[in-house]
Amino acid sequence: FFFQAEDGIRDYKVTGVQTCALPISTAGIETAPSEANFVFARTPAAESIWRGLGARGIAVRWFGEQPSLRDAIRITCPGDSDEFKFLQQCLGEVIDPLNSK
Repeated sequence: FFFQAEDGIRDYKVTGVQTCALPISTAGIETAPSEANFVFARTPAAESIWRGLGARGIAVRWFGEQPSLRDAIRITCPGDSDEFKFLQQCLGEVIDPLNSK
């Protein structure tokens, strides 16, 4: 997701966010287009996903304090391939059981 710039600063690649959004959107969760290092998603299961991912150490924010955004979460996209694999694993662990209900 990141590449090393000549000046040593890590620059975010938009393709990383698109890749990060893919397992979320394929789970039936609506994601918004993003050019940032996170994916904004809306789902009735937002609080459950927030709790599940947060318990696994994934940086995620639930907007439960705002009534119009109670179904929204923001998931930070990881900075390297190992972290991305971990995110994919955690998404499966958290989202798959929700889809089977």
